[in-house]
Amino acid sequence: MKNQRQEQLDRQWSVSATTIVALLLVLAGYPAFRMATAYLEVFSGLNSTGDWWSLWGVVMTGHWLLSAVVLVAIASERANLKSIGLDVSLFINGRLFFLALLFLAAGVAIFAPTYFYGATIPDQMRSHPLGPVTNAQRFFWIAMAVTAGFVEEVVFRGYALTRLRQFVGLPLALIISITSFALMHGPSSFIPKFAIMYFVTGTIFSVTFLLLKSRRLEFLIIAHVSIDLFLIGLP
Repeated sequence: MKNQRQEQLDRQWSVSATTIVALLLVLAGYPAFRMATAYLEVFSGLNSTGDWWSLWGVVMTGHWLLSAVVLVAIASERANLKSIGLDVSLFINGRLFFLALLFLAAGVAIFAPTYFYGATIPDQMRSHPLGPVTNAQRFFWIAMAVTAGFVEEVVFRGYALTRLRQFVGLPLALIISITSFALMHGPSSFIPKFAIMYFVTGTIFSVTFLLLKSRRLEFLIIAHVSIDLFLIGLP
């Protein structure tokens, strides 16, 4: 009984003005920002190395700013990370295992370009138009994958679903969060093959989170990071 009572307390939160602002920034503001950077031609030549770094540098910065907004909102609600279904003890207790996986990914980043391309490194990845090509880009992608896995699950699943459902109900909360997650990827969300991938993965992750009773967000984070890391091992 005591553990159940403590879990209920951990998952409690109080609506604040910051909750509304955070939801608007997460679900509307950030996707609009990603679209604007593309359609205003902030990055006009993605075939160039400089624009690749600029694009993903801005994306990573935006992700962490977004997570900061959510963390501030959670604090203003007098809640904690368990209120969004996240228990960080899994990462703390399994830190050696996760560090080993990152070292393995680093090894792939070192040898993949030479293995796939030989001495002539192309300007663009063959598997994904915005994917990492060089050693440096693949190392950066490890950080990008970890960032995206944590931030996007915390923001679009843990926070958006647990908060938004209180305002509009679960079905509409699902539709809004999944659509926002897809649009957050920028103009590629209007390319059919990518749009399908974003909506399908968003749906799978969201439904899984609900089936886990809005708990164990760390499992979704691990899966998300793993999927994104897979890109560093592609040509």
